[in-house]
Amino acid sequence: MYKYMASPYTAPTPDLMDKRFDEAMRAAAWLLKRNIWVYSPIVHCHQMAIRYSLPKDHVYWKSYDTAMLLSSSGMLILTIEGWDKSSGIRDEQEVAEHYRYQIQHLRPFGLEYEIIG
Repeated sequence: MYKYMASPYTAPTPDLMDKRFDEAMRAAAWLLKRNIWVYSPIVHCHQMAIRYSLPKDHVYWKSYDTAMLLSSSGMLILTIEGWDKSSGIRDEQEVAEHYRYQIQHLRPFGLEYEIIG
């Protein structure tokens, strides 16, 4: 089984979206190095959205993200800048809570992370 890693993505500038992608990719790599299997919609879909001109907003990806979340064993929320204002994370968290999935937070500190919850 894998954990679904939610992280903020949509932003007013492409540079900030790229930064959020990089931060999600670094967190996913950190988890994988520790044999914590993770699925990140941002890591999985960011490059595809850019290359093939797919929408980059949560409304477009909501059904896909929900299907992946419901196939997971729980949810990790990457607490980088913007996570607490993200409507996408809020929607995903509501789904996880509705189905009583375990929700944990992945907090960065330096080059490491801490799983809380």
